[in-house]
Amino acid sequence: MPSDIIGGESILIDCMAAAHTMRDLAPDLFETLVKCPATFVKQREGACMTYSKPHIVLQQSGHDDLNDMMREIVAIHWAPPFEGPLN
Repeated sequence: MPSDIIGGESILIDCMAAAHTMRDLAPDLFETLVKCPATFVKQREGACMTYSKPHIVLQQSGHDDLNDMMREIVAIHWAPPFEGPLN
């Protein structure tokens, strides 16, 4: 590829890296995304699917203290087009 071509806009991000950075830079906001479930809604002809889960999920098995925000990050749920109202 020629070096004079300027790349296009990308909206993809590394969610795991973003979550680790957020835990370091804004631990209070990180904790909110771990503890407060988000609502996700997908509607299409004849169906409306709604579910609730936190944006960031931490390892649960083998941990006595579920308030420990330093547990391993095991999942990220980030889908702005499907986010519904907070409950």
